[in-house]
Amino acid sequence: MLKTPERISDRNKDFKKEIDLATHTKNRDTFSVELRKSKRLENVWKRRANFLPESQISPLLVSLYPDLANLNFDSKLRLQILFQIIAAQNSYEVILAGFKEIRKCLSIEDTSELSSMVNSNYIQYLIQYIDPKIFPEIQSEAMWCLANISSGAHELCEELMNLGIINACKSVINLERQDIAENAVWCLANLAGDCKEIREKLIENEIVQFLVNLMESDFEISISLAETTAWALNNIFKGDNLKIKMTNDALPIVKKMLKYGNDNTKLHCLYIALYISAQNEFHVQTLINSNILKRILPFFQSNIQKEQLIVTKIIGNIIFGDDTHTQTLINLGILDYFQNLMLSTSPEIRKEVLWALSNITAGTKLQIALAVEHPVILLAMQALYDASAPVKLEASIVFNNIIHAGAKPTILGLVHKNILPHLRDGLCNVKNQIILKNLVEFCDGLLNVGKSFLTDEGINPIVKPFDESGCLTALEKSQVIAGQQTYSIIERILGNYFGFEEGEYDENEDMQKIPEDGFII
Repeated sequence: MLKTPERISDRNKDFKKEIDLATHTKNRDTFSVELRKSKRLENVWKRRANFLPESQISPLLVSLYPDLANLNFDSKLRLQILFQIIAAQNSYEVILAGFKEIRKCLSIEDTSELSSMVNSNYIQYLIQYIDPKIFPEIQSEAMWCLANISSGAHELCEELMNLGIINACKSVINLERQDIAENAVWCLANLAGDCKEIREKLIENEIVQFLVNLMESDFEISISLAETTAWALNNIFKGDNLKIKMTNDALPIVKKMLKYGNDNTKLHCLYIALYISAQNEFHVQTLINSNILKRILPFFQSNIQKEQLIVTKIIGNIIFGDDTHTQTLINLGILDYFQNLMLSTSPEIRKEVLWALSNITAGTKLQIALAVEHPVILLAMQALYDASAPVKLEASIVFNNIIHAGAKPTILGLVHKNILPHLRDGLCNVKNQIILKNLVEFCDGLLNVGKSFLTDEGINPIVKPFDESGCLTALEKSQVIAGQQTYSIIERILGNYFGFEEGEYDENEDMQKIPEDGFII
């Protein structure tokens, strides 16, 4: 059943009361962007380091300008001289040696220095030398220089765009010279990662379809070109408001690279799937229809935690939306995967699993019942006293959602699954106001459900186990840190189910004057 906007609003309001879901999703997206940006900068330098030739300058160039032999020669002046040498020569050997030296000058670790070294004339000159009519070796070096420039400041990327770099790159991307094609794709990838405006211009120029066509060619494609192409698509897909055509075009090749690519290629493809999953229901449905989930789910069993984390976020985004999508994942055994991931040593992974699980427990009554009956719910109970506060928070939301949306027999089933000792330990270890409020609301809802299952003697079957498990004592002690609203709920629980009268359980008369944010201990 498709969640209408009204129903989604109700879900946001009723189930995740203490979390601004829009903010939560935004925070997750920010994390992804920062991670991707760091990876981009790391990859730029690694690629340069791997391909950087020997530092000794060509004797041919030294013979033309002896000062070039001095490795401490000013980089900006060195670059100027090299362009002058190339402009004044017709010799293939000199021009090739000159471009190789220019490429070394541009292969600096601190890319911020590029802005002071490079001007538009240099860029225009380099673009002229990637013309397909030029010797391939020179063409390759010139394209490599442009790729390095594209890793620099935003101003350089803008200048590249103004001088027609998109069409220039397209003109040299073919599989007959994959080294040149890879440099051109690398340049486009850097541009896509620079800013939203440039990324949108690349989309307008149908770079996605262009790269997809490249990867669908009958030529055998090198591992490094496939990886660079996946990275370029990764950067292009990272923004908001993706076009459905982009998703349709890219998913077949992404699915293929998830099967045959190397580890880095697969990681880029997982990020692409993550960005698609964060879009609207149409993109998510396209993701599901492509059968790519069968390629994605096995990454839950990866020994690389980053891959596990990304896949968990993908699945969480899908579950967040349509209930039919949630059911599709349940049918694919997602709860089994969650059970295994809850044993992860990574708090971030456990938190994301519980975030996804909390959206299952905000689903249909059948979906909630399936979650409660699955062994993963026992691990969610243990997470109520996890060492990580974010993990505890998500676990508290899992059970708060069950109280608000689950059928009463399902909720009672939690008691039969021995949740009360875990609830007690959660109450004893809580320091966070939001977590405490979620747990207290859960206690209130649980005891309220018990009223629907009174014994023949009219006894609430949850009250006695609640007391004997230590939950009552833990609940009373939690008043010390409770805010005013949470304190009032505890007061109501003690009065309604355990015979306390107002003020009877207070250790001093000032306990009634609880500040909204609780006491500072």
